[in-house]
Amino acid sequence: AAAGQMQYVDIDTLIVIYTHYYKDSSTRMDLSAADIETLKAGVEKSKKFFWRSSKLKHHVRTDYLVIDRTLTLADMWQVWSGLYWLNYPPVQTDPRSAGVPDNKYSVVLVLYAFKNSTGAGAAYGGATYGVNTILGKAAYISCPLAWGLNCYDVVTHEYLHALDSIF
Repeated sequence: AAAGQMQYVDIDTLIVIYTHYYKDSSTRMDLSAADIETLKAGVEKSKKFFWRSSKLKHHVRTDYLVIDRTLTLADMWQVWSGLYWLNYPPVQTDPRSAGVPDNKYSVVLVLYAFKNSTGAGAAYGGATYGVNTILGKAAYISCPLAWGLNCYDVVTHEYLHALDSIF
C-alpha cells in the first residue's frame, strides 16, 4: 500500500452472552447451546455487513465469552418505570473474573437472556454507551433478547453507534 493509505482497521470486540435471566417464578429465560449458536450466527452476519459496507475497511474481530450466570433485576438499570437495561457494573466484574484484561477491546457487546413481562420490560431495543465506558477504553452495547434470538438488526444498529463514538 502507498504511504498513508489505510488498508483496513481491526475493531477488537468482546461478545458477552449471559445465559439466564430471572425476575420471579413466572418470568425466567434460559438460553440453550443451540440458542447461543443462533446468536453467534447473527453477530457473524453483522460483521459481514460492516466489512462489506465499509468497502473492506472495518474488520470486526470477535472473541466470545459465554457467562452461565443468572441475571436478576438487581443487575439491571431501571430506565423508566418497569423498563430496564443491563447495567455495566456486572459486565465489568464478570469478564475480569474470567481473565479479560482492561483495554483489550474497543467494543464490548452484551447479549443477554431477558423475557418481557408485566413489571419488567426491556427498554426499547438496545443501548450503546460510547468509548471509555467499560473495561478501560471500550464502548458498551447492551442487547436484551426480549424479542427472540434474531439479534442481527439490533446488533447492527447499536454497533453503528459504537463506531460513531470510536471514529
